[in-house]
Amino acid sequence: MSREFNPFIHVKYASLKDPEKQLTRDVYVAHTPRTVTIHEPFPKATFHLLMLPRVGAPPFVPHNLKDLRTLLNAPEVTKCEALDLLRGMKEDAEEIVKMVEEDMIKRTGFKWGVWVGFHGAPSKQHLHLHVISKDLLGDFKRPDQYNAFHPELGYFLQLDDVLEWFIAVDSTYDRERKLPREEYRQKRRTEGLECCYDDCPAILDNLPMLKAHLAQEFYAKIKKPELARLDRNKKYTEREETRKKRAAAAAQVHAEEELQGKANDASH
Repeated sequence: MSREFNPFIHVKYASLKDPEKQLTRDVYVAHTPRTVTIHEPFPKATFHLLMLPRVGAPPFVPHNLKDLRTLLNAPEVTKCEALDLLRGMKEDAEEIVKMVEEDMIKRTGFKWGVWVGFHGAPSKQHLHLHVISKDLLGDFKRPDQYNAFHPELGYFLQLDDVLEWFIAVDSTYDRERKLPREEYRQKRRTEGLECCYDDCPAILDNLPMLKAHLAQEFYAKIKKPELARLDRNKKYTEREETRKKRAAAAAQVHAEEELQGKANDASH
């Protein structure tokens, strides 16, 4: 997979007629009539995918799908049309999350949480939805890259929260959909690096310290408990198998004793 940053590559991917045949295996993940899902070339977590709404008939053309802000404010796109597109992405994303969870189990034996959301002021052209595992153990080069995915800083917009804008009062929807770029960019420039794990107040001074801390948190709060659970399940299964084997052996002995008893009675 090319590691060169290309802000317009998503438009190309979303415009393909047959993504599975036209994309390489290191890029392509899945597609539906509504979306195409690809691997994030610069993953920020153990599992990190991008879902793109496919370019189609108007109003879902490239200039209306630059990002979430464009979609929600484009004169050619009605509120209902925007909502339908986002709901369709949610349906497809639910299937992608299942795929991620299956891959987690295959690779590690257990699964953990997955975030699904947008960036408030993305750097790449074309709307894209991040499907990213809740560990953030990826390769961050700058603090603002980490802050862009922190669920509490406001730059990362959970898809379910965005959908809530549509059922809020009109004034709330109109306020939220403005998505002022500079305001959102400022959200990822916060001082300090706050841990993204629940109930952890740690604020780290630099990226090496953050990466070490996140690895420790992942082990303590996710991996270690899950491995312990798997070990308990394994031991329980082994005990049950041993019990069943003993019960079967005892039943066999009992059956043989009954047959022998009947044979003895018959001989008398």
